[in-house]
Amino acid sequence: LLASTAGLLLRTMAHLDSVDLGFTPEHVVMLDVRDESPQPSFGGVDDAAMKARRAERYRVLDERLNGLGGVRRASVSWLGLFSMQDLWLPLIDPERPEDRPMSRVDYVSARYFDTMGMQILQGRGFRDSDREGTPRVAVINQTLARVRFGAGDPLDRRIALDYQGEQQ
Repeated sequence: LLASTAGLLLRTMAHLDSVDLGFTPEHVVMLDVRDESPQPSFGGVDDAAMKARRAERYRVLDERLNGLGGVRRASVSWLGLFSMQDLWLPLIDPERPEDRPMSRVDYVSARYFDTMGMQILQGRGFRDSDREGTPRVAVINQTLARVRFGAGDPLDRRIALDYQGEQQ
């Protein structure tokens, strides 16, 4: 039994090399940067002024990282790819308000998908002009598009997060 289990493990490991990860890991460096500003209390939400300060801090960080010599592209991700941190929030579709499935959420800067080597299949990625005070946009994966919108076109459809911070 041990020999067959070990053989299965080896075949699985060899097969993993051919699996499409959905991003390009070569030449990617990830840094964990902690925001030391005061955190909202448990269950609390940043007020508009704090949101603006955080957004400006992240914008400056993104700009400085992209200005470093030898850096082709840099981006900021609130949770980070494979960071072992997750934020799952209920998702609201105005056409099906009673159905609120949980969805994994991350907030990223404009160059995130290019930086990670992820391909946008339809629509567009984020732009620097997508910021607080402008109409909200989202990038969703194929699974969410299929589950929420079926065979219909997900572009220009409305979804929202059921989260107190999204209502301010």
